[in-house]
Amino acid sequence: MQKYGIRFYTERPCEQIEGWLAANCTAGWEVQLNDVDWDTEGAMWKRLVVNFFDPTDRRAFVTSFFDA
Repeated sequence: MQKYGIRFYTERPCEQIEGWLAANCTAGWEVQLNDVDWDTEGAMWKRLVVNFFDPTDRRAFVTSFFDA
């Protein structure tokens, strides 16, 4: 099965991202946590990879989630 991935850094909780995916994607998806780092102020940053099984879901995530 073809996957359409996106890699990004975020401070948002994984639960928030997974909640958005569950509510807005029409096909399957998976989230991988690749790295965790803390900035000088102590904020936790996560490097995630989100794979989508439908390119339409990937486009919706890029255009909607990052504007939220």
